[in-house]
Amino acid sequence: MLGIEDGCLYLQPPPNVRDPLQEPLVWPYGTTWQNDPAGVRLADSRFLPVGALFTAAGGMHSADRLVDLGHAPAVAERAQSCARGDISEIAYIQGEVTIIDSGASAGISVAHAENMVRAFLDFADQPSADAAERLPFADQVQLGLGRDLHQSRSAAELADPSAWAIDEEYFRAATGPFSALDMAAGSQDTVVSLGEHTHCASPPVPPPADVAALARISVQSDPERIDSCLQWWTVDFFVNETGDIEAVTLDFWEP
Repeated sequence: MLGIEDGCLYLQPPPNVRDPLQEPLVWPYGTTWQNDPAGVRLADSRFLPVGALFTAAGGMHSADRLVDLGHAPAVAERAQSCARGDISEIAYIQGEVTIIDSGASAGISVAHAENMVRAFLDFADQPSADAAERLPFADQVQLGLGRDLHQSRSAAELADPSAWAIDEEYFRAATGPFSALDMAAGSQDTVVSLGEHTHCASPPVPPPADVAALARISVQSDPERIDSCLQWWTVDFFVNETGDIEAVTLDFWEP
């Protein structure tokens, strides 16, 4: 788990694991710090907030070995100042980072996610003002494609199916306009997930930067029930701490 204390980032055990060890983290080139919300912006632009559970390739080294690994002496000194106890080991990230739980989804139950997705699919099948009211929209909801947000709609506007249309000419080799509502309408075999998910057979697509710190709830075509990734799609909802939807994105496999 990503932790921070006194300006140092640490590899910490999850809350349910009793382990007093906390190793300072050293990140690869291209990683940056973000203050609000607090967390690490990875080199591939994904956001890892403080409190997130993650795995990564790498190893444990003594702080003084950082110079041998090509880092400036100032980096080694800073890592040494963050080390605790008699053993000055640091966690050295050297490979792919997998975000298991962004931390934001901790307060979102599976039941809440499934109920919200069910309400969305019902609305997609039979749009109406009453069906829209069953969805917990924030006052303003951003709509997007993949990792980009394109427009904002009020909760009242989203009761009209035409308000869901994103008038982009092209996206993933398909021609627009694009609508998450139209994509989900009539869907039969779907799966619901919390947090980051794979892009069918490919690695996860990072969320839009503006909503990366929010909980992520997704409904996708069931990969086990489609013939190829060309039939795969996902609608992702980005939900705040009160359970309200602040953004909705559509994505699918590029032909």
